[in-house]
Amino acid sequence: MKAWAASFASCLFSMGPVCADSLRIDLNGSIRMIHPDPSFEGVTIEPAFEDYMFMMFDVCDAVEMECLIYPMMGDISNAVAAMYSDGTPMIIYDRRLNALIGGDGAHAVIAHELGHHYCGHLTVRKTIPPHQMEEEADRFMGFAMHRLGRPLDELIKTYMDLGIDEASSTHPAFEERRAAIVAGYNADSLESVCATSAGETQ
Repeated sequence: MKAWAASFASCLFSMGPVCADSLRIDLNGSIRMIHPDPSFEGVTIEPAFEDYMFMMFDVCDAVEMECLIYPMMGDISNAVAAMYSDGTPMIIYDRRLNALIGGDGAHAVIAHELGHHYCGHLTVRKTIPPHQMEEEADRFMGFAMHRLGRPLDELIKTYMDLGIDEASSTHPAFEERRAAIVAGYNADSLESVCATSAGETQ
């Protein structure tokens, strides 16, 4: 882990509003997120356990991305990229997903959420179509996990285990998402991950 990641980890729980013991999700005020779900409203979130934090740092190291993003966890039955009202970027992960997808699957899901931040989906490119957002995040995940030595078939299995199948208003169908993961996995660089490689986290 790079020195900046170790330094960030050491101060993670001692600075900023998202490092309080807990926060409550307020979709209309304190927290914005990709594809907000009304069921998240009022859910308590707290700083993530160290294993999730280091999963995130591993992905950032693999793609050479500065990773000043706060890993949080809460009972949202999902994982989302989010941003606090002061501009602090976050990933919120429900640790109960581990029973379904395991630690390697959690790593892939966290990489997907990092892709949303890398591609500027909460900032400079927040108006692009939601299916495009998801495909870009899937390409980022495929690229990052390839750099970390994860087999492609395990990444595809993670999405199968999550029950991804038909398209919705916010997410593409499984085959489109599979194609995006494969494209990212086979990419030579991050330049092709986002339609415009924002590389921004704020």
